[in-house]
Amino acid sequence: MKTTGLLIPAFSTRRNGDLGIGDTLGMRDWVDWAAEFKVGFLQLLPINENGTDESPYSGISSTALDPIYLSFDPPEIPYLSQIDLEAARTSLGPHLTSHLIEYPAVRAAKLRLLEIAFARFEAESDDLLTGELDSFKKQNVSWLPDYCLFKLLIELNGEDLTWDQWPEESRTPESARKLVRRMREDDPQSVDTRIRFFAFIQWLCFRQWRALRAHADFQNVKLMGDVPIGISFHSADVFFHRSIFHVNWFAGTPPEGYSSDNPFIHEWGQNWGVPVYDWEALTQSGFAWWRARIAHITEIFRIFRIDHVLGFYRIYAFPWHPRK
Repeated sequence: MKTTGLLIPAFSTRRNGDLGIGDTLGMRDWVDWAAEFKVGFLQLLPINENGTDESPYSGISSTALDPIYLSFDPPEIPYLSQIDLEAARTSLGPHLTSHLIEYPAVRAAKLRLLEIAFARFEAESDDLLTGELDSFKKQNVSWLPDYCLFKLLIELNGEDLTWDQWPEESRTPESARKLVRRMREDDPQSVDTRIRFFAFIQWLCFRQWRALRAHADFQNVKLMGDVPIGISFHSADVFFHRSIFHVNWFAGTPPEGYSSDNPFIHEWGQNWGVPVYDWEALTQSGFAWWRARIAHITEIFRIFRIDHVLGFYRIYAFPWHPRK
């Protein structure tokens, strides 16, 4: 059976009322359009939380979703009002309608709204929503605590440094957990509040994307995901699971003689800064990390592609990180 699809990055699904970038409500409009015109699937770029270069292929987690695609229209985010939304829109000024996405401004505006929503959530303690969040935490215990700790470490050490450049006390999972234990002894409320905040954001992300998946299924439109073969060096996955990666070898492409406009690529090739897998270690675990990665993405997407699937069989690698 043949079908027709459309590739549409989530950031491009602009709509009246958004906050300077496409969001889940914008995607819902596209699902409805696809259903009306018998388009079988909508393919997205990766929606995992981006790194600082804002590339969809530089996610800091193979599972965590990027809150930049959240919709904030009431009642999409509990405890936010139309007044809160309009204040955020005003704060964005010209960035709200810019033809180019002003990522720093958009992220800052959405983060402020999330901070407001979280503070009210913690203060008002709705039993139904609290139970929903607690259930989400239990269902995602295999990755969520590590991700939240990684986000806390990024806050402590700055977004511009990769984990191998962090202070010694933050550079390994063991030392980082000791650091956080010491911090809890001094100020347990602040540490635990930030950890809960990061979990709260992911709950909202999965809540909206699962709702979008349900709407797409109802409309008989398949959402198609994109799974990069690798994961960013500066990610919670590599930080906590380095035994399944060769952290000193980085995937890329061989020299390309036709790229005469880029001397480095002409002579050396492309170095993506993505650590290659230790396939022996993955085999010994029964490919547990890959199984979990695919299981999580199929919560949202009916179908998916693996970007650079040839990497399962062969990969070109460099013995240095591109920033070094």
